[in-house]
Amino acid sequence: MKKLAIILFLFVTNMFTQEIDKIYGLKVGDSLANNLLYNDTIKSKILNTDRPIQIKLPRSYHYENKLEYPLIVVLDGDYLFDLVSGSVDYFSYWDEIPENIVVGISQKSSRFKDSGIYDNLEFNPISSTNSFYEFVSEELIEYITKNFRVSNFKVIVGHELTAKISNFFLLENQPVFRGVISLSPRFSKNIDQYLFEALSKTNKKIVYTVSSSKNDFQSISNEVLNFSNIMNEIENENLIFNSLFFENENHYQLPTRAISESILKTYSIYSDISRIEFDSIMKNIKISPIEYVRNKYDMIEEFYSIDKRVTINDLMAIEKYIEFSENYELYNELSKYSIEYYPETVLPSYYRGKYFELTENYRKAIQVYRSAYNMDEIGGYTKDYMLELADSLEDY
Repeated sequence: MKKLAIILFLFVTNMFTQEIDKIYGLKVGDSLANNLLYNDTIKSKILNTDRPIQIKLPRSYHYENKLEYPLIVVLDGDYLFDLVSGSVDYFSYWDEIPENIVVGISQKSSRFKDSGIYDNLEFNPISSTNSFYEFVSEELIEYITKNFRVSNFKVIVGHELTAKISNFFLLENQPVFRGVISLSPRFSKNIDQYLFEALSKTNKKIVYTVSSSKNDFQSISNEVLNFSNIMNEIENENLIFNSLFFENENHYQLPTRAISESILKTYSIYSDISRIEFDSIMKNIKISPIEYVRNKYDMIEEFYSIDKRVTINDLMAIEKYIEFSENYELYNELSKYSIEYYPETVLPSYYRGKYFELTENYRKAIQVYRSAYNMDEIGGYTKDYMLELADSLEDY
């Protein structure tokens, strides 16, 4: 009898596991946690060899079955993959950046062949380096996009020699990568001219971040400073160029510092409006704060191919602007704007109530505040708080 009970338990557990796997798209036997990190191999016809890769999926990958994610391809994956994937996981956990699929390419035994062979005339990749370039842009991207849900925004990360080849992906008319994180790069000759010409004319949204240090190899730090001066001369609203220059990190320490900051710079538009952004930009705008936030979210979609829902924090930034400017008529517009994203919550009633309260229509404000009692609470905006606001106006 005891043996029969054990068999039934195992059968029911197996059936339950299969149902969970059906829901989340997992292979039977895989766990949710283990199914986020893969060691895989691409059988490359271009390289005529097998190339090992690592893949880290976002935490929500198996729960958001229709969502597509930006892709970050990490060259020198044998030592940069964990740094990049760890930073991405941490920042996306706090919604400072979107979740990303991260893919690392191992190059421990092939680094120079992959990234260090260029011709002596135009200094373009040739031989095995050109083959590696084609492997990344064709075979790797095709493999990842075929097997995983990848959006149109893709980033490539490289260090020194692998940063050198990363630049060439931006010279294409239809670049595979629209983000480059270049860590302490070795530049090929004339690449500054090539990139200046390409990025000055591009109609694609590009984010480029380069980094070095005073304690880097002197030849590299000098080249990065010169390169940054040239890139900063580009006037193209489609380009976001960032140059990070650190004080103390040497060539090998630099990635540990620069990767996290470069990722934040790459997704600088995505993050919520910060106190610095509010004080230095938003307080001084000549347009409506609602239009400012609409423009911000349009840019998020244009650059990152992400349809991001307006956050409570950014609605609070609009509220902060209204209080600062004392333009209380804007609360009525904010109420309508919040209905687009949070129609079932107390937020639209809160902002409409503020509009009536601060324009001294207290009876109407009380009605609106109390009408929110059947709506959902959100953030710090509770039903009790709405009733408190209504009660505070009873004596007017």
